[in-house]
Amino acid sequence: MKKIYYLLVLSLPFFLIACNNVNDLDDTSNSDSYNGSDLNIGVVGELPELEVDNVHFTRIYFNELENDVDAISEKFDSIFIMEDSLSEASQSQYAKVYSSLTIPTFFIKSKKSFIPFIVEDLVYEEVEFVKDLTYATGYLKISENEQKSWGFGLYNDVENEKNIKDVYNRIFKTINEVKSR
Repeated sequence: MKKIYYLLVLSLPFFLIACNNVNDLDDTSNSDSYNGSDLNIGVVGELPELEVDNVHFTRIYFNELENDVDAISEKFDSIFIMEDSLSEASQSQYAKVYSSLTIPTFFIKSKKSFIPFIVEDLVYEEVEFVKDLTYATGYLKISENEQKSWGFGLYNDVENEKNIKDVYNRIFKTINEVKSR
């Protein structure tokens, strides 16, 4: 258990760096809409209720992820695991999947970071909440010794339609940056 706690404590600064720090008293963000290159995103769970001209969502299932990681990495620019699928997403057989993908995976509304998804012996329900106030967490294993993670918070920690769209726009920009490399 100490090992898990240690991993969570070590990952916290990475999330805080990516979170939006603001001092404004307004509860809505002013970020621009995503206008980068076309993105194809595979979604496990309920599709996001967003209309973005150059972002295309396709529902996929865990068995597709598990059966052909290479094809998924070729077909999509990212994978979103939605809130309604987080518990199943933490099952041990999927930890290898997320580490094998060559595209980032984002866990939407995970209150427990990305740790329960990449450590095989953890189950989502058994991991303590992370108090880093992220709305979405991203993960990409770059090499055996290198990984990248992201955390995206809501503007002033207020959950409303505009702030949720802002989080998604920042995620789309991140995916586009990863795609461009």
